[in-house]
Amino acid sequence: MEYFELQFEIEIIIPEDRAMRKNFLIMILIILLFPALCFSINFSAGIKIGPTLNHFHGDDWDDMVNSTSEPNDRFKLGFSVGAFLTIDILEFISIQPEFYFSIMGGALDYTENSLSGELKYSFMVLEIPVLAKGNFTTERLRASLFAGPNFIITVGQAKMDLEIGGSKVYDWYEFPESILRKFIMGIVVGGSLDTKISENTFIIIDVRYVLTFTDIIDDNQFIYFPASTRYALEPDLMGNSLKFMIGFGIEM
Repeated sequence: MEYFELQFEIEIIIPEDRAMRKNFLIMILIILLFPALCFSINFSAGIKIGPTLNHFHGDDWDDMVNSTSEPNDRFKLGFSVGAFLTIDILEFISIQPEFYFSIMGGALDYTENSLSGELKYSFMVLEIPVLAKGNFTTERLRASLFAGPNFIITVGQAKMDLEIGGSKVYDWYEFPESILRKFIMGIVVGGSLDTKISENTFIIIDVRYVLTFTDIIDDNQFIYFPASTRYALEPDLMGNSLKFMIGFGIEM
């Protein structure tokens, strides 16, 4: 029986330039560590759904509220539904991008000509928050605090519902779609509690506050208040939401 011996030689050429040599060594280090980093990072994904309490704020909204008789500026009920992906960088630090379809808006009770009035505004958005999470983990529980930017895309028309003295004046009247800005910026802060229900699955309770800090209404556009008040709501209208969500997740 004959045996053959094969030999291979690998030649690594290190650049002579000092700066290039430094970048070359960093690249080699990243290549060597990449498999270890991939195996050390944990991923989980899931869905969440729940009610939201929505509210307008801003100088124009405040001026409109103060122009009415006996105003009661209040929250409007909405909802959010969507999905998330959690990337555990370390046991106590995670990055979590999310995608939600949500109803935002605002509401106001007031009195007009001795009649009680109820006004609601509503519009749908796609929310894309990117959260940084600080985690405290036990065997079956994970408590987290989080914060991050919220990228909001309007995906529908603004609607107005008005009732005065028990009679409908507007039944979810649709404003022209152009009155809404296509892109709104906000921030998210909140906390969540994950509870394992099996080795790789868990349920989530999530409470968060969303605050927008760019205008909802496009420049030179108006959301009209009931015609009898002769008041037009211009830009400098923003929104906030208090969200309560429950969800289901799977560790990958």
